[in-house]
Amino acid sequence: MTDWDQLLASGPDRSLDQLEHDVRRAIDASRADDRRSALLMSTQAGLVAVTLCGSLAWGGLAASRASAAPTLGVFSPRMTLAPSSSLGDSAP
Repeated sequence: MTDWDQLLASGPDRSLDQLEHDVRRAIDASRADDRRSALLMSTQAGLVAVTLCGSLAWGGLAASRASAAPTLGVFSPRMTLAPSSSLGDSAP
């Protein structure tokens, strides 16, 4: 008798009655995970889009304020976007 004959004659080592149910449950769990991943990815993409729009709007607002403010010259210590301009009147 060959190994194949022994294997075919021995039968399964456990009951296969619930095999189809177990496979279906595993497939359903995998699909649920895929749906959760898709929902999470779309939420993250939406947050990135909102953040990008907010930063572009804030940058545009800052640029319009900077261009509307009077400047004293290119090398002035009181340039509009210079870090020292946020110090207020205490800057030299």
